[in-house]
Order: sequence, then structure tokens, then C-alpha cells
Amino acid sequence: MATKLARLATWLVLVGCLLWRAGAVQLSPPNSRTNDLASGTPHVARGDTEAQSGTGDDSDFPQAVVEEVADMSGGRVPRVPASSATTSASEGIFRRLVRRLRRGRGTADGAGVADETHQGPRPPLRKRLAQHFRRLRGFFGRLTPRWLSGLGRRAQRWWRGRQRPLLDPSFHGLEAGDSFMRDLLKHEEELIGYCREEALKEPAAMVAAVTATVWQQNDETTVDSLLSQGERKLKLVEPLRVGDRSVVFLVRDVERLEDFALKVFTMGAENSRSELERLHEATFAAARLLGESPEEARDRRRLLLPSDAVAVQSQPPFAQLSPGQSDYAVANYFLLMPAASVDLELLFRTLDFAYVLRGEEGILAPHILTAQLIRLAANLQSKGLVHGLFTPDNLFIMPDGRLMLGDVSALRKVGTRGPASSVPVTYAPREFLNASTATFTHALNAWQLGLSIHRVCA
Repeated sequence: MATKLARLATWLVLVGCLLWRAGAVQLSPPNSRTNDLASGTPHVARGDTEAQSGTGDDSDFPQAVVEEVADMSGGRVPRVPASSATTSASEGIFRRLVRRLRRGRGTADGAGVADETHQGPRPPLRKRLAQHFRRLRGFFGRLTPRWLSGLGRRAQRWWRGRQRPLLDPSFHGLEAGDSFMRDLLKHEEELIGYCREEALKEPAAMVAAVTATVWQQNDETTVDSLLSQGERKLKLVEPLRVGDRSVVFLVRDVERLEDFALKVFTMGAENSRSELERLHEATFAAARLLGESPEEARDRRRLLLPSDAVAVQSQPPFAQLSPGQSDYAVANYFLLMPAASVDLELLFRTLDFAYVLRGEEGILAPHILTAQLIRLAANLQSKGLVHGLFTPDNLFIMPDGRLMLGDVSALRKVGTRGPASSVPVTYAPREFLNASTATFTHALNAWQLGLSIHRVCA
């Protein structure tokens, strides 16, 4: 109730101010009359006319005194005396307000003409209305809450943001930087092969056991596709690298004459059958999250999605392959994907990175890799995804020079929670270190991106 009374009082004060500014209230004698009918000039008292013309009624007898007032056309208008009348009672407030606002175009009121002669030309109606509007806006602006006063600016910024074109971070086939990296690494092909062999010496026993389990007597292995792509005959070419609970081999499809990277998983407490089934679902769910086929994801997003998932014939998938044959339990579940030339971790640790990038042309390589890393992270952000393994050992340079991000099973929607242990400790921000679960946001990829760029440019 108090609020309503305050608002009513505010409006009454505002209306009173406007009426006072418009000259709506005029004090006159109670028996005064106007000379409207006699002189043709409305609302002008006789005393005012005498003051303007400089004459007065000094005789003992009332007689008509002809007065002249200035007309807008420049002539003289005779005026005869008449008894004064009430000026404000006979007219409405609205009529007096309109007459005052029309004074800029000229008025028939003698008093108005006299005022114009002394005050000079009045501003046009448009400027006076704008002035009143500014006063109203300032008055109500002080009564408006702070959050509402900035609503217009926020809406304007939002509308400008909608009209601003967004940069497309996606890749479009081979680019100039890809060709440069392809030619640069082609000169170091022998050195890369030698360093790969050195890296495989320590886990040589595990590599040999996995090889003997999958390819018995170094023969071809027939596998069936788990994605209804038919059977394949795979022949071992060479081991490429050892990953986290997995070994990657270079194999050849005998019938299709295509080379692939075959990722073989070892089984244990963490790689149980249920965990492998979950891994399979997460790997091929990435294509659904992207809304693109594996080929499009590799070309446009530079994500190394597998081409197929296979298992050895006559044995159940996701189970242990040939149990009891080796000390290392191998899962009957393999991923086929394009083979990479080298990963960035091997390029940083084993190879002499400064030696590979020697010369004037090699100076450009860190800049090219930095730009591609930033675009990879921007592609993930544009799709609303977070990759938990944006690390050098999961970034691969392909034979055509393209930089790709592997292990798409680590993709998550931004804002989702997951186990903090899935992120490597050396590439995890502070909130991931002392927690069992954490929220995966774009800040995680920004953190890992900065560390990877530091490794490139160091």
C-alpha cells in the first residue's frame, strides 16, 4: 500500500511540474474579463494593453481608447476597451497547453506577441518535445533498478554478437603447412625409423608375446568386422609403438592392399571385458557426437577415428585371445585406423628436435605445429567437446603431414563429470590432482594445449 501511495504522489508531482512549466496556472482578479470580442485579441487585459501602448484612461468619463498591437503580418490591429474577464476559467488546461506549444509557429495572442518581441524566437516544437522527453527519461531513470537500466546495452551487445561472423576453425583437405611438414619429415625418415626401434627395445618381451598371440607362426590372421564390414586378412608388417595397455602394429590388408595401424589391447584388471565393451561404445560414439563420419572427422576435425573394429574369427570378441598361450593376456578386440608417421612425444624425447628442425626451413616448423594445435583445440570447442588426452603422445603426424589427435574414446561433452584419473597427472590442472571425479571443461584442453605448445617451442 505504501508503494502505491508513493507512486501516486510521484505522478501527481510530475503532472504539477509539467503544468507549471506549460503556464497552465495563471492568477487573475476574480472579476476580470478579457477583450476577446471587442478587440479581437484573446486573453489580454486592458492594463496589459495600456502598458504596451504607453496610454492610460486619465479622463473622468469612460471613453473608448483605440489601442494598437503588433500583428504577425506587420500591420496594426485596433483594439477597443472592454471589461476584463476570467482568463483561465473559460478555457481548458489542454487548450492553453496547445496554445503555448504552438507559439513557435506564431500566435494570435497579443500577450504572446509581446512576449515574443522581448524574448526572441522560441525553439521549434520538435526541440521542445525532445527537451521534455529528456527530462522524463532522467526522472524515471533515477527510479529504474540498476539491472533494468543496463538491459538495453546487454541486448545490443547480444545482437551485435549474433551478427558477427564466427571464424571456422575446421580444416579443408591438405594445407600449405601440411605439405611443409611432410617434406621436412621425409628427409628424416631413416632417423625416425631408428629412433622407433630404440623405443621398442625396452618393452620387447611384451611386443613379442602379443605378436605371437595374434599372428601365430608369423602367418596371416583372418578377422571379422564388428561393424558389419566383412572379414579381412591382415598380415603383420612391423610394430610401431607401445601405448597405455596396448601395442600398435603396422599391418596390411592382403585382399584390399591397404596399410593400417592395428591397435591391440592387453587385458588386466583395468582392461576387463566390460571395460573393453565400454571402450568400444565410447570410441564409435564420438562420430555421433560430432555428427560426422570417420572420414569427415579426420579431414575436417583432424580426429583420428578408427575405420573399423575387428576380432579374430572363431573366438568370442572382447574375451581373452588364445588363453594360456602367453604370459600377456591379449584381448580379442582390435581397432583399425590410418597409420601415422610419428607422434610428437617421440619427436620431442627420442629425436633431437633441434636437429630435425635445423636450417632456415626448419624454423617454420614450430610455428606450423603451434597453429595446428590451436586449431585442433578450437575444433573441439566449436563442437562443445573436451578431450581428456590432448597430450603429445596422443598427437600424431600423418604421412601426408597432417597433425591429428588420437584416442577419441577420451572425448566428452563439455560440462560432464568423469574420473580425474583418466587425465595424465603431468597434463592435469590443479583441480584434477586431489579429486576422484572432476568436471571436464574447455579449461582442461586450454591447459593441455599450453603445455603442448611449450614443448613445441622450448
